Amino acid sequence: MSKHPDRQFRIRGAATTRLETFFDAAFAFSITMLVISVGTIPENYSELILAIKKVPAFAASFAGITWFWMGHRKWSRWFGLEDNMSIFLTLILIFFMLIYIYPLRLIFSAMFSWFTSGWLPSEFTLAQQFELTDLFVFYGLGFFIMRNHRHIICSFLQVKRSTWIK
Repeated sequence: MSKHPDRQFRIRGAATTRLETFFDAAFAFSITMLVISVGTIPENYSELILAIKKVPAFAASFAGITWFWMGHRKWSRWFGLEDNMSIFLTLILIFFMLIYIYPLRLIFSAMFSWFTSGWLPSEFTLAQQFELTDLFVFYGLGFFIMRNHRHIICSFLQVKRSTWIK
């Protein structure tokens, strides 16, 4: 057996479950929300250049979403669960992803605008320092929950990991 961590597990099969299909659809919807939130189709050259300058924020948001999707895909392929706890954990992940998705691109646009001293446009402005602090706390908490949602909920429910991975 290979020492590569992805090869230590036997893939449960090629067929996808209804839960995986729902999860994939929710992620596709989230990415669609990112694209739709860009605005209208450019009508002239200057609007096209402005739209192109928004690509880094979209790319960073897309990468963040993809990171969570890949983690769930790997987990699903390893364990292939569709019990009540797995469904609940997946739905919690989708719930938080849908809360955090829309403002995600706006925050990345503000970050890239700050990095480039305004050359890349921002659709999001902050009036006071505490707003930035609140955003970091809000998104930090969201990413923590999305990254660790299985462990948080199982600890909260006092369920050992071995009881729901069977």
